[in-house]
Amino acid sequence: MGPGKVVKTPWNYYGKSISFKGTVGVVDDYPPDSALGKSGIASEIVIECVDGTIVDFLSLVPSGDIQMNQQVIITGYPIGRTEVNNTLGGKFAHLIVVTNKLK
Repeated sequence: MGPGKVVKTPWNYYGKSISFKGTVGVVDDYPPDSALGKSGIASEIVIECVDGTIVDFLSLVPSGDIQMNQQVIITGYPIGRTEVNNTLGGKFAHLIVVTNKLK
């Protein structure tokens, strides 16, 4: 299944482990005493898939060697989607995925 299908109906994929391939656009690590760190989120990686779908990974482990503009494949569990404002005035739908394993 393509990432565009998952972002359209993420509830159909709850509890299912899915791999996504794309280019890293954001990679951030959070300190343990930050709001996200206290909730168990160690890092966030946002990728853009070939079809243009944006996948936002909330990771329970640090980002490690992952770098901006790197091609990656990350596996995780879809938990929903959110809309993010873009600079042109519209909105992007981001698929939100939780993972505990980054390579």
